[in-house]
Amino acid sequence: SRDVFALREGLSEALRRELAWASFVLLRNTNARAMMVVRGDGTVPASVAKDQVAANLTESMQEACVASPQLKQACSGGSAFYLEDSASIMSAGAASWKYIPSGAESVLVLPLAGNAETGALLLLADRPRAFSPRERKWSAAMANKLANVMK
Repeated sequence: SRDVFALREGLSEALRRELAWASFVLLRNTNARAMMVVRGDGTVPASVAKDQVAANLTESMQEACVASPQLKQACSGGSAFYLEDSASIMSAGAASWKYIPSGAESVLVLPLAGNAETGALLLLADRPRAFSPRERKWSAAMANKLANVMK
């Protein structure tokens, strides 16, 4: 098993602590196997992944976030979206999104509310229907907390 945890260079110590804490609690308290925070400008200040998803999370996937129209829409105040299984990932065309690693079976994207330019929280799981309504609500609360920290 391989775990990946990456924080962008140049982040303040306070922001680094908040991102590390958020990644820990999201991976511990939900079925997420990977988390990425994407700013409105497409930069990725934090990413973390566990096990098989980690093996497929590469620097090129982080770079692909910059060019993704779907993620840009979420980053600019769009609504959250949840792709609960491989069929919904395929029908949304998400299988071709370069930042979705192979093996991802559920995708949850939550805008970081409060400031349309702050970005989005991306959660990935390696099993279908991984995020219950309670987990989605809790993850949205975490996205709101991160939005306030990233202003």
